Amino acid sequence: MVTEVELKAHAINPEGLSARLSELAAYRGTFEKDDVYYLPSGLPYPSGSAERPGYGLRVRKEKSVDPKGISLERVIVTYKSKEIRDGIEVNDENEFEVSSCSEFEEFLSRHGFKEFIRKSKKGRTWDNNGMTVELTEVGGLGWFVELEILLSEREDEAIRNDKEKLLSFIDLLGISRESIESRSYASMLTERS
Repeated sequence: MVTEVELKAHAINPEGLSARLSELAAYRGTFEKDDVYYLPSGLPYPSGSAERPGYGLRVRKEKSVDPKGISLERVIVTYKSKEIRDGIEVNDENEFEVSSCSEFEEFLSRHGFKEFIRKSKKGRTWDNNGMTVELTEVGGLGWFVELEILLSEREDEAIRNDKEKLLSFIDLLGISRESIESRSYASMLTERS
């Protein structure tokens, strides 16, 4: 398990932002991520919200291409406990890869999990001294910039320091802090349906 400290903000000018990111960070390539969220049957999300820490999981089919043109495809299963601190997510995240998406989805079905919502993302990735930066177009929601730092231990001081790094980087990008979005994508998609 790792702790991730992350934020996302609405991106108004993706091409200009992409150029600025290439000035400030090392380009790592492109990606496409298709996510399906699952819940145990009988445990619906509350109306208008997709924030229920402690149960549910995401199955992600991910394709990425690095700057040399080398492509990678994988299926990643994620479950996490979410916490929002002043618009910044602090999550205890667990991930593992599976070799067959269809077989894992069959496993979920047989154990009472039901599909809740789907999400698709495509974009570009950069690295800034251990901070992952993604410029992402989310299907049905538009463009976002996502910043993430992973911690091996959950320590309040490290979380505070990383939160400040994320906010400082948003400032460097010229993105207003009012553009920070505290809702999850799943929650925003649920509200639209």
